[in-house]
Amino acid sequence: MKNKYTARKNCLGCGKEFLLTSPRQLYCQAHKDLKRLRFRQRLKARVFTLLGNRCNSPECKWQNADNSLGCVDRRCLQVDHVLGGGCRERKTKFKNAFAVYFDVLRNPQKYQLLCANCNWIKRQKANEVVNKIDGDVDAL
Repeated sequence: MKNKYTARKNCLGCGKEFLLTSPRQLYCQAHKDLKRLRFRQRLKARVFTLLGNRCNSPECKWQNADNSLGCVDRRCLQVDHVLGGGCRERKTKFKNAFAVYFDVLRNPQKYQLLCANCNWIKRQKANEVVNKIDGDVDAL
């Protein structure tokens, strides 16, 4: 689609002049992307803080530097539905992955924070995922 705006404006972030893509645009594309990234980082931090900033599984054996149990490494932590069914809900209810975080802020009791290992173990125990490798060998 051809840009119908020909006006130019100075970016509030860097001061450089840029071509408008909408009449109310305040930032150049680079700064708009940066603002979106920062917003998502802050939203994720709020959600993780609300859910306790550590793996909530009582079976988590991850040992931290202070000898406490329960993973606190944010790179490994994942938001999980307490009762399962999150994949189905995410596909039908939410437009994108970050929309889940807004639902966590509205309904924190439906969610928990698990490390990746505990999340997969929970999925396996609750039969939330079909594992073709560990299935019945005689059925093949």
